[in-house]
Amino acid sequence: MGGRDVSRRQPADPLVHLSAQAQAQAQATCDHLLFEVYRDTLHRSTGDHMPGGVDWRGKYREITSSQLSLVDLPTGMSSENFLRAAQDEFKGVRERKWNSERVICFFAVILRKEPGKQKYGEVRQLIMMRLKLWKEGKYASLCRACVERGKVYLGIIIHGGQSSLPLAT
Repeated sequence: MGGRDVSRRQPADPLVHLSAQAQAQAQATCDHLLFEVYRDTLHRSTGDHMPGGVDWRGKYREITSSQLSLVDLPTGMSSENFLRAAQDEFKGVRERKWNSERVICFFAVILRKEPGKQKYGEVRQLIMMRLKLWKEGKYASLCRACVERGKVYLGIIIHGGQSSLPLAT
């Protein structure tokens, strides 16, 4: 009576108990049914083959692991341009031109706070400049600057306001 109730346990993957051949056959059947209904199926690749020449998965990991602070989107032309560009980024994901990690990177690099730039006019200029660089394909530079800023900010937090890291602008 003191034993565990194993009848309620289910394997994480329902195909785990099948042989490799049976798993492949079951997946093929599922893929066939999904394709019949949705005209598409699940894709088991990492997406590293996506065009663009940038390792978005790596950039995403670097950016999301850094400490960033983002600005509020100011009103005006810069906001409209940002929203149009964001719409294009999401459209690229839907059309499988790139992975969703690129969209997360886009939001982070365009909207990251820059010390000393707090007025809306300054923020608008930063957003417009970054959008221009993004449009020109300067992804690596923008992502690198974003990650470096996050490392500097994290260094300030860890050292209690006394950063030993140089503040880059």
